[in-house]
Amino acid sequence: NTATYLPACDGGGFETNCGGGGIHIEGAATLTMTAPQIVVESNFANHSYGGGIQIIGPASANIGSPGFNGTAVIYANEALYGGGIAMRGGDITLSGTSLPAGIEQNSATYNGGGLYLAGPSLSFSASNYHIDHNGAREGSAIYSEPGASGALTLGNSACSDDECNTVSYNHNSKTNNVPDGSIIKTASGIYLDFSVDGLHMRFNDGSHLMDLSGPSSVQDSLFVDNQASGQLLYNSYGTGAQGATWTRCTVAHNLIGNSQFGPWPVFAFNGALKIFDSIISQPDHPAVASAGGGLNFSASTILANDIDGLTSGTPIQADPAFVDAENGDFHLLARRVNGVAQYSPAVDAVYGIASGFDVDHRPRAQDIDG
Repeated sequence: NTATYLPACDGGGFETNCGGGGIHIEGAATLTMTAPQIVVESNFANHSYGGGIQIIGPASANIGSPGFNGTAVIYANEALYGGGIAMRGGDITLSGTSLPAGIEQNSATYNGGGLYLAGPSLSFSASNYHIDHNGAREGSAIYSEPGASGALTLGNSACSDDECNTVSYNHNSKTNNVPDGSIIKTASGIYLDFSVDGLHMRFNDGSHLMDLSGPSSVQDSLFVDNQASGQLLYNSYGTGAQGATWTRCTVAHNLIGNSQFGPWPVFAFNGALKIFDSIISQPDHPAVASAGGGLNFSASTILANDIDGLTSGTPIQADPAFVDAENGDFHLLARRVNGVAQYSPAVDAVYGIASGFDVDHRPRAQDIDG
């Protein structure tokens, strides 16, 4: 299906009927897609927004179908903006009812390969999900435009498959072999709250893994085996009064590029940045640096190969000793060999975690045999 072309669409934006190659809903409408064997596939909004689905608030959608015969529920759609889904305001819940619900293999000519967010008072929340294999110039997985307000939440849920809660294998288009944009880009400033818990980001390729503005909270998440031509995790616009907080995360084994002045840092932020109880395993790349507008940095209990830039707290400089990083296993080594304990220096480095779940959605407060 292809969204109907109207001359008014040349003005850009979300004019009625300008977008939604597969489905367009607005007003007091609710879309429910939770049963098995549902797919929105191979639709086009060549002149506008939302190749698969376009939602204009106060409309809402509940998307939980596992898709059709192994194909994700939102699959292989194309648009100028928001290849999979575009929303201006409104409410979307992406949460698998059996297997994970997926936004996969979608593409945008410009911004938001998987998901494009715009407008006031929007809410997008995901759990038991995949946002994988999407492409765009900017925000190949997720893009929020300037002025968008509300909340973007990627939640930590138990998986009904081998792995869920992923933003992986997304790619940004390239100019002269250099990626144009980021995998997740929030350009909304202080108006959009960005919250992440239990996210796996693997095998993405862009200029940055995340380019964030405004308040953000990232916890219990894994960022490994990605490629970034610039700083891996980036914010050049300031983080608002609440700042950016990263807690209990592992950032490791990513391929990060170099500038003309030397290796790009892992974190390059303006404003307030707090990193707690985390592992940064990126040898030969500074852990933290200012993005140029001033950095208020605080930290505690960070284990890193390179502690350059870790000016707060007492960082632990050591190799984290993963089980098998070369083959994608980033659990911490903890074993006995001939009666001798071999274990990561990160084991038991943090005390007092009495609740919550790790990136595998297992309770954190547990003892380890041996």
